[in-house]
Formats: sequence, structure tokens, C-alpha cells
Amino acid sequence: MVFYFLYIEFKTKETEIEILKTIFNPFRQINRQYSLSIF
Repeated sequence: MVFYFLYIEFKTKETEIEILKTIFNPFRQINRQYSLSIF
């Protein structure tokens, strides 16, 4: 159970990093489309 929560935490952090990269690097088309689908 603990490992599961740690894994979820890790994946969440990973997603936050992806979103930040998307916001600060709008010239990458794939990332931009990804961010638009989230918001």
C-alpha cells in the first residue's frame, strides 16, 4: 500500500514537471496540444 502511494506521488510530480515544461516551452507543438487538452 505504501509503495502504491509513493508511486502515485511520483507520477503526480512527473506530471507537474511536464505541465511546467509545456508552459515554459510553447514552441513544442506536441506539448502545447497536450496542455490544451488538460485545461
